[in-house]
Amino acid sequence: MVDDVAHDVCTAGNYILTYLARKGTMLRPFAITALIQLLCRITKLGWFDTDGQLRKVVTQTTTFLKQSVEHCIIGLKILNELVVEFNHRSSRRTITAHRKASVSFRDLSLLYTFEIGTYPPNARSHVLPPAPLPRLESGLEPSFHPCWQPRSFEPILTR
Repeated sequence: MVDDVAHDVCTAGNYILTYLARKGTMLRPFAITALIQLLCRITKLGWFDTDGQLRKVVTQTTTFLKQSVEHCIIGLKILNELVVEFNHRSSRRTITAHRKASVSFRDLSLLYTFEIGTYPPNARSHVLPPAPLPRLESGLEPSFHPCWQPRSFEPILTR
């Protein structure tokens, strides 16, 4: 019974990710945000229940960053919302369960999330005009804003 529920949760997460990849650019911003929040909530709640299947969301998000600018924005929003969701304590779960999931996310995915978020793979392949695109600027979430120089896609800190 528990395995069936875990399988259904994993299937729902994969369906949402696939839907965003295929039709995300045609959706309204509020629908994209709602789907991303749902995906991240499913990922957080099923972090330990799905034998690591939902832990692959961060690496699966890199496919968004290798496509068009709109897909790149969606991918960055997914990464940002994952960080926000794992940082936010749900009132329905105990503090111990929240900490366990948050620490596991921190140890397994947080560094990789910020590395990808600050300098996405193949960012130079996007052809951008000399001035920053307003839609790209507004699409970047506040947690990734200070890490980008929009004109050159270079990280600010190069250590």
